[in-house]
Amino acid sequence: MIKIQNEDEIAARLESALYSAGRPLTIEELIKATGTESRQKTIAVLESIIKKMKNMFKAIEIVTLPD
Repeated sequence: MIKIQNEDEIAARLESALYSAGRPLTIEELIKATGTESRQKTIAVLESIIKKMKNMFKAIEIVTLPD
């Protein structure tokens, strides 16, 4: 599998996975969806998406659920 480095593509993959899943996703599932193989990079981009969502959208929320 090709390792994804571009943050815009990682963000697009995360958003797509979150919107289409219809259920909460584990961090492992999100890492797989990004194609980065990096927990740290995935979490960093996810945090960026969360900040963007809080500023732009009021009807959509991304939250971290307890394990």
